[in-house]
Amino acid sequence: MLRLLHSVLRPLPERGHRVEVWLSHPGKSHQPDEIDGMHVLPFQAGVDFISRAGRKEVLAGRRRTPSAVRARRRSAAAR
Repeated sequence: MLRLLHSVLRPLPERGHRVEVWLSHPGKSHQPDEIDGMHVLPFQAGVDFISRAGRKEVLAGRRRTPSAVRARRRSAAAR
């Protein structure tokens, strides 16, 4: 799945888009990183994902979590 996501997102920064990949689970790294022009943000407990995600033009997720569904609905209602 990660290779597929990487191959789909990789061309976007080259075309001038800002790409952020938010990790949904704690990992070894706690610092943001950049890979092929994509900003990788580690899991951050307490971050208000819904309000931050609602300001994005496109959201793509691996799982259909309740918070992701609410963020998508809020983003659609704001347009």
